[in-house]
Amino acid sequence: MKAGSDGAAGAPWPGGPLDVVITSPFTWPWVRRGSERMLNDLVRFLVDRGHRVRVYSSGPEDAVEVRDGVEYRLIRQRFGARPRQFNCLHNFAFRLARELEGCRPDLVFSLNYFDAWAALTARRRTGAAYPVIFQSAGILSRRYFRAVPIDAWFFRRVFREASVTLAVSRFAGEVYRRDFGREAVVLPPPVMTGQFSPAPGAALPPAHPPEPRIVFVGDADERRKGARALCRALLRVRERVPGARLVYAGRASDATRRALEEEAARLGTSDHVDFLGVGRVEDLPALLQGAAVTALPSVWEAFGMSLVESLAAGTPVVGTRQGGIVDIVDREAVGALFDPGDFGDEVANVDGLADAIVEVLERGKTPEVVAACRARAEDFSWAALGPVYERLVRDVVSPLARPAAATAFPEPDPLLVSVVIPTHNRRALLARLLESLERQTLDPSRFEVHIVHNHTPDGTEEMARDWCARQPFRARYYRKNHNGPTRSRAFGAQASVGRFIAFVDDDCVVTPGWLEAGIAAFGPGAADPGPDPRPLAPGGIGLVQGRTLPMPGERPRFLTRTIRVERATDYFETCNIFYSRRDFVAVGGFSEDFLDQFSGEDADLGWKMTMRGYRAAFAPGALVHHEVFRVTYRQWLAEPLLLLKNMPYLAKKYPEFRRRLYHRHFFSKESCLFNLFLLGVAIAAVSPLAGGAVAAPYLVERYRSGGHVGGAGVRIARVFFGMPRGLAMWWALLKGSIRARTILL
Repeated sequence: MKAGSDGAAGAPWPGGPLDVVITSPFTWPWVRRGSERMLNDLVRFLVDRGHRVRVYSSGPEDAVEVRDGVEYRLIRQRFGARPRQFNCLHNFAFRLARELEGCRPDLVFSLNYFDAWAALTARRRTGAAYPVIFQSAGILSRRYFRAVPIDAWFFRRVFREASVTLAVSRFAGEVYRRDFGREAVVLPPPVMTGQFSPAPGAALPPAHPPEPRIVFVGDADERRKGARALCRALLRVRERVPGARLVYAGRASDATRRALEEEAARLGTSDHVDFLGVGRVEDLPALLQGAAVTALPSVWEAFGMSLVESLAAGTPVVGTRQGGIVDIVDREAVGALFDPGDFGDEVANVDGLADAIVEVLERGKTPEVVAACRARAEDFSWAALGPVYERLVRDVVSPLARPAAATAFPEPDPLLVSVVIPTHNRRALLARLLESLERQTLDPSRFEVHIVHNHTPDGTEEMARDWCARQPFRARYYRKNHNGPTRSRAFGAQASVGRFIAFVDDDCVVTPGWLEAGIAAFGPGAADPGPDPRPLAPGGIGLVQGRTLPMPGERPRFLTRTIRVERATDYFETCNIFYSRRDFVAVGGFSEDFLDQFSGEDADLGWKMTMRGYRAAFAPGALVHHEVFRVTYRQWLAEPLLLLKNMPYLAKKYPEFRRRLYHRHFFSKESCLFNLFLLGVAIAAVSPLAGGAVAAPYLVERYRSGGHVGGAGVRIARVFFGMPRGLAMWWALLKGSIRARTILL
């Protein structure tokens, strides 16, 4: 089908036709993936717009073919896909470079770094001046290239010399920035949505069919695609939706299919799993239109073209909240996302996958859902994105083209800041925080809110979902398994799309100017619309601490717990802090070694930022009030065991943090004096007078520091009742020191 079926074709480009060469290692019909579909559709779009297009790719034999008036020059594939150190892709690159030496196009558009390298090599050898646009359908990272250093050599040259590098999703662009220090233009691959939409007047399928079909479209042989996890999730789905069936469409080798069949047999779901194989391309629209949901539980997915195709067919989708899929599923009506868990080669959170599928099935494929899905798909149609690609071509070919480092197009989402709230078992406190967010002075169109719920059956979910539905700004609720606040914050940060991330806790209340004051502290231009004007390199402000005070009218006393931050601290408390999302991603976000810890992750992230060269600022106007909790004596004694256990490790990991501590080897003045107190107690067994003199400074300091809790009687009680707490603090630091193999007491 031609691009005109998508409404993308029209009057020829007024700049006159161009001679465009498109290169890719593979093409239809031998390989059918997203990048090959992109090649096919891009050719049709440019031809329909009046440009001359030639394609260079590979095939079984050297050949020249003409397909619908377009010349395809095919280079014979040799050596196969293995070994990785030198295979058919490397051979293709070297042979393509020679083929392109006799070519003088206006532009080369390359869909892989191997053929982009070939285009750049041919250009250098011949002295030609044509620009090269490089777009990768995958996510290319340092980790990807560790096993194949020769590939890294190809890629680095391409990334350095290409006129423009395109990333198909925000996530892919952030990986480029983080791992290679260069900007890529974020531009999704368009989809021929018209091919998948039902004919006008076609009857809609039932909203809740008796046997709803869960369709997986993809390569089941790739473990990261999640075909096995989907098979395991079916049992849990059928417990709540008994008629559900699972349909695999796409490549599945005999070994993979046998493994999936054995897994289904073990779970007792064999009769409810179907394998369709690769099939015909023209049959895919009907398959997607008849599905109740399309699932792609993939990790490291650069985009997810099959999900857009499903939406064009009017079918909602389920995907992982990781990689490029989050760019597609941006609203509840079109599907659901789930946390992949601690994944390696594939998703680990099978329960979350099942919950997401059930959520979509229970919502049903209503006319409203179908309409929302199709509307969202149109955002990725050739009618919407084709002109953007053509404008890119025009700007690159023009002598006045912008340099490759410039961002040719702003990212599509104009949001300034994303608020991330982790919550667990605090329905009333969360409701109070959400109410305060409604009074922000920042324009509602410029911020979003992400509520990440470590699930508890206390009514939080119903309250939060209702609140999200009523807001004029974008607000989302996520339910996840309970695995601590750090993973919730990391989850929310991954979901965010704003230029900045604002973390706040559910036991806080924000003041009306909180967001505006926090963003303003990043410096001039921080809140300007369009691309982030701040420099990419470290050295600028990467994080801003806000001011935190106890709740008005509440006075902290003995046996109470709250947080007070009145100036910049070394602990970067996440109850009220702002991060530049770009810089947050550049340093890798929360460290893996703190994801499952319940303390120290905020200090670790802040120090990681500062050690990378980013500066921290303090915004007194970004004011948050923190709840004052009454605690039992037992809870009060146990607090240091949780809060201080990771401090020795932090002191070892960040020497600059250690230099800020009391005489470098003591957590605080009080902890130093408590060690003297213990020494004094030991000495007192031999010399009571000397022991008392050594122990006394701790008692005096403890009394003096208790002025905020009450009068003299309360302060004296605090001294003596606090001795067991001091012992708990000493024990926590001692254990942490042994574990970290350092000394901090």
